[in-house]
Amino acid sequence: MTPVRVSIVVPVLDEQERVAGLLEHLRTHFAGCEIVVADGGSTDHTLDLVARAAPRATVVHAPTGRGRQGDAGAAAATGDVLWFVHADTRPDPASLAAMAAALADPRVVGGGFRLRFDRGGPALRWLEWTSNVRARRLGWVFGDQAMFVRRRHFDAVGGFGGLVLMEDLELSRRLHGRGRVVVLDPPCVASARRFDEHGTVRMIVRMQWCKLLYFRGVPPEEIRRRYTAPRREGRLRALRRRLRPVDPAFADALARRWAELPDGARTPGQVLGRHAVGCEGTHGVFPRCDLACTPCYHSRDANRVRVDGPHTLAQVEAQMALLHRERGPVAHAQLIGGEVTLLDPDDHAAALEIMRRHGREPMSMTHGDVDPDHLRRLALGPDGRRRFRRLSFAVHVDSLMYGRRGIPRPPDERSLTPYRRRFVEAMAALRRHGVRSFVAHTMTVTPANLDQVPDVVRDCLPLGFGMLSFQPAAFVGDERRWREDYRDHDADAVWARIESGAGTRLDPTLFQHGDVRCNRVAYGVRLGDRWFPLLDGDDPRDLAVRDAFFRHLGAVTFTGVPPALLAVRLARVVARHPSVVAVAAGWLARTVRRVGPRRVLRHRPRPLTFVMHSFMDAADVAPAWALTRRGETADDPRVRATQERLAACHYAMAHPEDGTIVPACVQHAVLDPAENAALRRLLPLSERDR
Repeated sequence: MTPVRVSIVVPVLDEQERVAGLLEHLRTHFAGCEIVVADGGSTDHTLDLVARAAPRATVVHAPTGRGRQGDAGAAAATGDVLWFVHADTRPDPASLAAMAAALADPRVVGGGFRLRFDRGGPALRWLEWTSNVRARRLGWVFGDQAMFVRRRHFDAVGGFGGLVLMEDLELSRRLHGRGRVVVLDPPCVASARRFDEHGTVRMIVRMQWCKLLYFRGVPPEEIRRRYTAPRREGRLRALRRRLRPVDPAFADALARRWAELPDGARTPGQVLGRHAVGCEGTHGVFPRCDLACTPCYHSRDANRVRVDGPHTLAQVEAQMALLHRERGPVAHAQLIGGEVTLLDPDDHAAALEIMRRHGREPMSMTHGDVDPDHLRRLALGPDGRRRFRRLSFAVHVDSLMYGRRGIPRPPDERSLTPYRRRFVEAMAALRRHGVRSFVAHTMTVTPANLDQVPDVVRDCLPLGFGMLSFQPAAFVGDERRWREDYRDHDADAVWARIESGAGTRLDPTLFQHGDVRCNRVAYGVRLGDRWFPLLDGDDPRDLAVRDAFFRHLGAVTFTGVPPALLAVRLARVVARHPSVVAVAAGWLARTVRRVGPRRVLRHRPRPLTFVMHSFMDAADVAPAWALTRRGETADDPRVRATQERLAACHYAMAHPEDGTIVPACVQHAVLDPAENAALRRLLPLSERDR
């Protein structure tokens, strides 16, 4: 059998949330096929994502309308068979083989695949059944079924004829007179997003009404006008959208993130692209700090910039809007720069509200030398009513910071334990106002305090932190705060000290956030004075639990979701995948046995995560970033390794002025100096601030 040359034509219009995931799917499973993307005038970043996800794809531009775009894509394609795949569909990897087998019969002129939607429900299952019966009996194949056609027959019938709607039905009817139109297995999975947006029953009725208009001879332009007319969303439909376990836009964002990862980062434990898109942070919003650190991650001009509320809010709004648009509807984000509590509490609260409005779960970064009254004014408005149900802070406390009230030059890390406790207690006091809190502890590690890390871990375990984070010192550009002997230890040495304090091995491969050379994470719970991991990496059953979580719950959003709503969503997942119950029950039984039933009964489990972030030196980041921007790969192994780490970066920052998103190491090491110099001119210090 002579192999057929297949060209995949993908019509797109403002599909930035889906196109990267689709193209990665096509490149992975149909590597021998030509890909032609037919854009109908996208105004978002669809074409940028196409260029990154499929650099060898042919891109053509056409007037809006799938028929017009399909015709333009077909004209640019070189294959013997044209395969039209919509941005919200996913052909099965076995589809190409099934298509080739069908086309071995010269009587077959084209066809499609059995339809299946990406979610269930009686109405959608009925629509699947009727669509498949119609296609098999009448030979009418629609776009959601990944239509394919021999080129010579496509050209002979005039293609889609430039129709803006019903182009797939019209083409099917024309082809039917030239030969057999077949419907194949395996099924093609189509997104139910239209039904989620407009209501399943209403959407089905509208589709049938459009077909009736078409058969009555109503022009396709008029049908399209009626089909795309906006509809008011009813309360019941809005409730259904809220209760669905997975937001389609978030699922698509995960697919894009996975597609962007380098091959080496796509590990079984990789969280990016399977449960999160990564962490995000602000920059240039309030660079000034009132303590001194050695080393320091800010450029020399940072403390010469005035803290300005309106500037902060405008920048946070612009940066969060870009992150929402580019990275999806949900993420964790840090309100970070200099010292966040130098902001007026009202401005601080407004910034957090902006972040939440853009789907970000915010965490404020502070050195913790703050009065409880500031925290209270942040949590409560001028009228005394709470502004937030939950506040999150990352408090950076270590003996390398100077100027803290009460202990301006700490002699060692243990002397700072009372200050760590004081901040946690101040946050916990907000509970009386109905405001829950999450506090992460972070510190920089140099040879001066490396051997004190175990004491920090042991001292912090009972204090109530939800995360203990450590950062090996890295040089990011301020030579006044850097000493060469800071490099006299490595990440392995720091992680070993964290394990010593935790009293157990911490497996950083169970769950990975980006490149393990940048981030090591260990999830677990504290019971009394001991810490226990959530999973045992040496137990295949626990690895199966992790895999089941990613498979069934990976795209479910947990953070920031009210407990009652989360319970409903999880219940719907369990109803769809009952096996989750047995997997979870087995894991729980094993965990109780490992911990000990008596300890479980005596102590309330407290989630506690260990993290180590390893920033990269500016000397490595600058050349690696320059090559990456030019699309080149370094010959130098050290620079090439830096490029790999940047490509898998977990922590990103947005630049609304040019629409780019950059890794945090690039921001600190490459961009901050010029940015802070410009801010110094824009927001000079007042006489009172000097």
